[in-house]
Amino acid sequence: ETGWRPSKSFAIDVTLATVPPAQGVSSSASLEIATLKALEDYTLQGLGLPSSPSSSAGNLLMAKVAQRAENEVVGAPCGIMDQIACLHGRRGALLPIDCGRLQVLEPIQLPHDVVVVGWLSQVQHQISGLSPYLRARTATAMAAKIAQRVVPAIQSIRSIGSIDPFVFRKLIEPVLPLSIRGDDFRSEYGEVEDEHSRILSEEEYPVCAAMTFAVEANFSAKLASSLLRGLDSGESPSSSTSSALSQVGELMLLQHLAYSKIGLGDARTDEVVDLLREYGPDQGIYGARVSGGGSGGTIAILCMKAALPLLYQLAKAHNTELIL
Repeated sequence: ETGWRPSKSFAIDVTLATVPPAQGVSSSASLEIATLKALEDYTLQGLGLPSSPSSSAGNLLMAKVAQRAENEVVGAPCGIMDQIACLHGRRGALLPIDCGRLQVLEPIQLPHDVVVVGWLSQVQHQISGLSPYLRARTATAMAAKIAQRVVPAIQSIRSIGSIDPFVFRKLIEPVLPLSIRGDDFRSEYGEVEDEHSRILSEEEYPVCAAMTFAVEANFSAKLASSLLRGLDSGESPSSSTSSALSQVGELMLLQHLAYSKIGLGDARTDEVVDLLREYGPDQGIYGARVSGGGSGGTIAILCMKAALPLLYQLAKAHNTELIL
């Protein structure tokens, strides 16, 4: 990405003191970004970034370098979201990222009495190798290739973010099979246009559910952003604020269910989400969903700060921890 090479060998010791590994909270991306920041400090030339290390262009290039390490060294077919979040994330705010256009939008500051909490499920997830995540990504790339026949503007996975739910339901969903074997897909459509996907001949891929998830997740994120930006910042939550938070929470629950439909669910995280839903908005818990690559990891919870004692009590009963 930069052409920079060290003039001599050296070692970097990086410790992730506060980020739990393999729990879907960007531990690998944190390590990559911390290493690149150390490399940037190591040499006067840095990594060939613009003069301001905190510039948007510089951060984007650093995120791309970190993603390449994830994709090519670790072998994890992840996107660039985690790396961008590590560079641009701000405490007490949500960070909207348009991964298709590689744009970071204005952070959304949450009201002072609202917080997003992480519940460590203790179920380690894996996105490298022949993982459920790779299967889901490949299914999405297959769906994009099939959809090109009715919507030529879809050139890759990244194009899916520009597809409205109406267009998907009217034009694309009718041509997508519920699932397709790898060898059957190759015979009909050839290879996918995604270097990080891998088609296995005898694997069955949930192409319709995969693209449905991608389209609806993008729409839900935009809708949630609009609802959250409209919240008031009063000392006590108004009825309109509580209503908006409840709607965002419902979107989170729907996205959690959608993860299972593409093979990224886990019975243990489902159990926790169901438990939290029983308490609901009346107890200050608005919604929850599994984060990261799914199949375990961390459950993100949208709640009032007043609900934290209850959540800590529930986490203790399940022999786990919360992260703020």
